[in-house]
Amino acid sequence: VTVQLGEVNLPVTSYSPTELTVTVPASLVAKPGLPVVVVTNPDKQVAGARLPVTSNSTYSPPRISGITPVTTTATGTAFTITIYGHFQPGATAYLGSQPLVVVNQNDSTKLVVIVPANLNVAGDYGLIVAHANLLTEIVPFTILPKPLAPAISIVTPESHTKVAGTAFDMIILGDNFIAGLTVTLVASDGAKKYNLRVKSINLNTIIATVPTEIPSGQYNLVVTNPDAQVASQQYGLLKPPPDIIIRYPTVDVHINNSIPIRVYPNPAWEFITVEARFEQAADVAITITNVLGQVVKSFTTRAFGGQFTHQLNVADFPAGTYMVDVTDGANRAVQTIIKQ
Repeated sequence: VTVQLGEVNLPVTSYSPTELTVTVPASLVAKPGLPVVVVTNPDKQVAGARLPVTSNSTYSPPRISGITPVTTTATGTAFTITIYGHFQPGATAYLGSQPLVVVNQNDSTKLVVIVPANLNVAGDYGLIVAHANLLTEIVPFTILPKPLAPAISIVTPESHTKVAGTAFDMIILGDNFIAGLTVTLVASDGAKKYNLRVKSINLNTIIATVPTEIPSGQYNLVVTNPDAQVASQQYGLLKPPPDIIIRYPTVDVHINNSIPIRVYPNPAWEFITVEARFEQAADVAITITNVLGQVVKSFTTRAFGGQFTHQLNVADFPAGTYMVDVTDGANRAVQTIIKQ
């Protein structure tokens, strides 16, 4: 390791990983000033700081009571620090060994300094204010590394598998997702942008709801972290199928005196309702068969005189045509239904 004061090499008399002792010749501190001490490791990494060389002064040393911000994130752009305390006109400020531009030279309680873009690099620094070769105590100032940009790896459901007009939850897998991010679907021509509601988030997973009002089309799925870094991936929504109304004929088979029945809805999806009218109380048998004559459901229930209504769950029936047979032992009626 080597140590320089200004451009002069200083002999190192003792060394440890946390402390160096060097000898400074009297000629280098004969005049007041703020020369730079630079320490260079064998791997060429360096650190620097100002060494105040003072003389008898009528000025009181400057004092720092607080700073804003107390830390920042490395972006490679210039930024300002406001330093609060007690200062004399003409005070100067340093970040590490680098001088900063003081915007307001004549404020005795506040200094606004500009940190240039080339100093906005991640690391731990010391902030000091100097006047007449008198220095404040060193105030630590940390510039944090810039967070990594978000990345999208897998989106579920996959693109072009969901139909527009139906709300659904989208799961986005990836990396570097930060709380407070936004998820949007941006039309490929940039004309429309739709915000998705973020339900949950961690570093690697986002769950967001796609609302019903987003039309079909090609989109860019965009994840934007609070620091404005983004990740995007194409995502498409399918057009809904056209509305098709199919009317199926019903077949009523009347045997003997017949039972007036009605089975609906027809076509059916999950449930059907059987309505019938009986002159008097009776045990009613309801049998449902498929086109092969196989019984898929059969049961007996009690009906009282008058209107009879019974609901059946057919959600697990395969799609196809079925016959609903209703009888009280003396009368019988059959109706055809379509299960979709």
